[in-house]
Amino acid sequence: RMSQLLDIARLAEQAGFDYMDAPQHYLAQHSQYLHCIPVLARMAAETSRINLCTNIIQLTLHNPVEIAESLATLDVITDGRLIAGFGLGYNPREFGAFGVREGTRLRRFLEALDVIKRLWTGDSVTHHGEFFQIEDSKLGIKPLQSPRPPIIVAASGDKMIVRSAKIADAL
Repeated sequence: RMSQLLDIARLAEQAGFDYMDAPQHYLAQHSQYLHCIPVLARMAAETSRINLCTNIIQLTLHNPVEIAESLATLDVITDGRLIAGFGLGYNPREFGAFGVREGTRLRRFLEALDVIKRLWTGDSVTHHGEFFQIEDSKLGIKPLQSPRPPIIVAASGDKMIVRSAKIADAL
């Protein structure tokens, strides 16, 4: 499967496509999902122009510091071609496996996204939130794109679609 993805990435770039993405799901027993961050890093080695997008990191399942560092690194690896795609997630199996209560997903998502943006653009971050605590810290690596990589948000409900216009660069 990986060799096919690399062939597709090369062909997409040659054909003039603007971006490619890689999905992310966990415990997807009926689908084969390679984790999007290493897949996009490998695609970056095969391409030079096409933008590469995480489609979609289920942010509620992750620590924002780890995602901010990983995606800042990926932005450097891609030479500033990263588009960061985030979503709330929807699969109860994934929430259970990560120990995240579904009823907290929106609050957790919004808090994590705010922390990531601040880590990518700020000098030092102090954050005392409901889910994450950071004291006077900054990333060891910043994204190449300034002020940060573009952010897209996955949404299917009207409220989240409206909200995405305020918190992201695209839907």
